[in-house]
Amino acid sequence: MAVLAALGVAILLWWWQAGPVSELEISGPVAFGSMDESLEGIRLLENGFGSDVRRVGEDLPGYDDVVLFSDGRALASGMDGWIWRIDLESAQAERWLDAPLMPAGLRIAPDNPDVVYFCSAILHGQSYPETERVGLYAVRRSTKEVAPVVLEVPRDVGQSETPEVFTADSPVEHSGVRALAFCNDLDVSADGQRIYFSEPFAYEGASMGGGAVAEAIALGRNGRLWMHDQTTGETSLVARGFHFLDGVLIEPGSEGGRETTVLVTETTRFRIQRLYVGGTQAGQSLVVWRDLPGMPDGLDRDVEGNVWVGLLGLRSATTDWIHAHPGVKPLLLRLPDSWIPRGESTGVLGLSPRADRALFLGLHDGSLVRDVSVAIPHGERIYLASFDPTQRGLVWIPRPIPFRSGEQGAR
Repeated sequence: MAVLAALGVAILLWWWQAGPVSELEISGPVAFGSMDESLEGIRLLENGFGSDVRRVGEDLPGYDDVVLFSDGRALASGMDGWIWRIDLESAQAERWLDAPLMPAGLRIAPDNPDVVYFCSAILHGQSYPETERVGLYAVRRSTKEVAPVVLEVPRDVGQSETPEVFTADSPVEHSGVRALAFCNDLDVSADGQRIYFSEPFAYEGASMGGGAVAEAIALGRNGRLWMHDQTTGETSLVARGFHFLDGVLIEPGSEGGRETTVLVTETTRFRIQRLYVGGTQAGQSLVVWRDLPGMPDGLDRDVEGNVWVGLLGLRSATTDWIHAHPGVKPLLLRLPDSWIPRGESTGVLGLSPRADRALFLGLHDGSLVRDVSVAIPHGERIYLASFDPTQRGLVWIPRPIPFRSGEQGAR
């Protein structure tokens, strides 16, 4: 009996000590639907785009994002904490800039191609100098000079039970400032004056990779979108109460005017939302795609305006069952990350400029590339960022154009 009692006490202590942080509230049952019929109709079967995978710059480790320049070079945000430079002609890759923490999303400044904006965040399991901080940064290609843009954000008051979108006319109440906990992805307005960036969650332990596993299991509403105004130097909350808000893509304003909508991905909820940040529908949000076959991560746009989405990992029957039966989640949240089942399949999704029509869907078993965090169109290639530390090289596939006969650029 004494042994059983001691075992019971040990289990109780483990259950208490291994519990998730208080901010990680487990959602109720979520029933995911089947894949949209329009996606089923264009899906590439078998190994998807796998037979088309090519790579250059074999020294490049896994990376989160890529930007490409007209001079035949590219910059990639490496999981090793460096921004890498790749010469596409010589197929050589080299470490270029030791960024703060781990660099994530990258964007070229529309008003100055010498400037690249990037997020820096903590990669789970890695240690960094205490002087390095999570934030939104800018670097000049010509000088490699790095400057912080946003390191602190307003501390918003209250909590969202449902998704909320805020505007200048209806701002959220805030009190003081806090350190930015997680900067994941960003986009810059056409005039270069506004930078939107995502913070998937902001509690203790916020980090990329394994640090996001608990958030994915719980399906908490901790995601935020921020906007930094370059003119005023102020940073304001655009949205909160979303599930792991990740990818960010500004939609063009009418007749070249200021943007009124922003597309975002709710990665762990397998959906894409449109946020109305201006115009007659300001303050609203709309689910554009739901029940996607994989976790939508980063967003990008080609010269025709079509939207490209990286599907980091594909949905499985196990994933659907867990979210439909949240009673099992308290146990899963106490297990080591390495014990959580995880597949290797990944994918790429191509949408029309208004993101209302699917044009391309390639699903891949992960044998040649895993964890596609974003698909970046450039010329006749689609570059695939691979958020996997075991991967090597800048990965690309031939651009699948036309996606479907007569529908290229459909709106």
